[in-house]
Amino acid sequence: MEISISGVCERDMDLFLIEELSSDPCLLAWLYRRCGLGVPDFGRTRIRHSAVGSNGESDVEIHSFSETGRRMVLLIENKVAAAFQPLQAERYRMRAGNFLANGTADDAATLLFAPSRYIGQDGAVHGFDHCLSYEELADRICLSEEGLPRRVYKRTLLNAAANKSCNGYSPLVDGASSHFWHRYWEICRSMEPYLEMKEPRGNPSGSTFNKFRSQQLPRGLSIWHKFDRGFVELNFSGWGSRAHELRSHLAPILDPDMTVERTEKSAAIRLIVPLLEVSGCPEIQRVAVEKGITTAGRILRWMRSNESMLREIFAR
Repeated sequence: MEISISGVCERDMDLFLIEELSSDPCLLAWLYRRCGLGVPDFGRTRIRHSAVGSNGESDVEIHSFSETGRRMVLLIENKVAAAFQPLQAERYRMRAGNFLANGTADDAATLLFAPSRYIGQDGAVHGFDHCLSYEELADRICLSEEGLPRRVYKRTLLNAAANKSCNGYSPLVDGASSHFWHRYWEICRSMEPYLEMKEPRGNPSGSTFNKFRSQQLPRGLSIWHKFDRGFVELNFSGWGSRAHELRSHLAPILDPDMTVERTEKSAAIRLIVPLLEVSGCPEIQRVAVEKGITTAGRILRWMRSNESMLREIFAR
């Protein structure tokens, strides 16, 4: 059989790794031993995807118990083609240290899971405690599944991900922009956690729009902070040609500083906020950053207080 796979993304590899570790006790034990941890009790193991901690997010987080009852945590950062974020490894190690400090783990380690291109021939861990390449995992799976047809698919997937890291599209990441975005995320998480902004993972210099993904938003609505335009908007998907109609429906409940504008194929309730420069220092722009974030939180709360009317409008 011949298999061709393209467009492998980080989430694909996250879920692939979770599937393998949750279905193969020997592979899980091998990985734990490789990271200097005890043999895990497979039946008492818990795996979390996109686990949010006190200072960031771990791609995969594994909690288990050793044969002697010691609580062990392994935090895994997965890379396909994205650049490292500022202090990323340090924040992983800090989260691991927090598990030890608060008594929820007796042993903890961090692992970089990435193509060999990231790790290099010298096995550099880039600040993590350990590293595992896609290619090494592919070899391990082929050994354990000798003769099984499914190993062909698994090896093809791992090779496709490794090749993407070398040949696939990877936007040029700007260091100043990445620092701005990460600091913005930290401030947002502190001031308006219900906006549920995801931790940024390296940002091109031209990335100037932030879309909040709060689960409180009904389908068809989204909140945007457009840094370089000085807007925070509640976007109504597909309402571009009906912006005038939406303006008429919403007029009785809009705040005095809210306007309804057409934005290409959509319409939006817009609020003016200070401009932000993503290549500039976030602390110098702190007041403007906080104003934009609190305005996004305000528009979320406005939406919640008027949700029944908004749902009626969508039903028309």
